[in-house]
Amino acid sequence: MNIEDILPLNTQEECAEVIQAISKVFRFGLNQTHPETGISNKENLQTEIGQLSFMLTMLVSQWDLDTDAIEESYHNKMETYQEWYKYFPKEGAYVN
Repeated sequence: MNIEDILPLNTQEECAEVIQAISKVFRFGLNQTHPETGISNKENLQTEIGQLSFMLTMLVSQWDLDTDAIEESYHNKMETYQEWYKYFPKEGAYVN
């Protein structure tokens, strides 16, 4: 492993931590708190998403990824989500 591997590896770890945080929300609820830390699943998820967001920004920079292509994919996903979401309405969900 070299120094260039650290950033993508850390990004992978943050992805996994977001997955784990979402799983805890499904199992225990958004407002359930950890018995030892007192941190809610919502607070933990917010932290993990923030850390992942930072790592993704760093990865885009390190690998010189095309931000226009990323933005286009973002908007394409939003359109797809909006199209299919109407078939599966959920309370409290938000899409611009």
